[in-house]
Amino acid sequence: MPPHLYNSDMDQSEYLRLWLECRTQYRKNTAALARVWRLAHPNADLPVAAPSTGAAVESGQSGNNALPRPPTNPPPANRPPAPAGKITTAAEVALAKVSGVFTWRDIGQHIQADHPKMPARRTTISQFLEKRAARGELVVVEKGGGRRPTKYQKEAEE
Repeated sequence: MPPHLYNSDMDQSEYLRLWLECRTQYRKNTAALARVWRLAHPNADLPVAAPSTGAAVESGQSGNNALPRPPTNPPPANRPPAPAGKITTAAEVALAKVSGVFTWRDIGQHIQADHPKMPARRTTISQFLEKRAARGELVVVEKGGGRRPTKYQKEAEE
């Protein structure tokens, strides 16, 4: 490659900085493109690009040119995802067992004690508790932040 076509002062840290900048911009652009597609086509899946031509292929199509959808992070093999209704039901039972001030961790411990194979995910439990607080069933004693979880109390126990 002719020397005038590249910057000979680039080192590894500069390369990594530029690479991260490009990756960040790419993710922003593809997320924006997906939002525009979903607004224009609310009931349609995102099209997937064919590898050789770059032409869009309907996601339902099969064939050699269709790319699979990007993989989602699968749940750990030993813990299949539980249906949302089962987790909510288990959280309701756990909520009935707690008293005083509690956090999502306390609810998760009760779920794990009753259902060892059910995943007690922080986000699911936190959303469950936030919805109950929004309805007035729970009181937020102390709002969490960072690694500190939000502390709740049942409305009748004030």
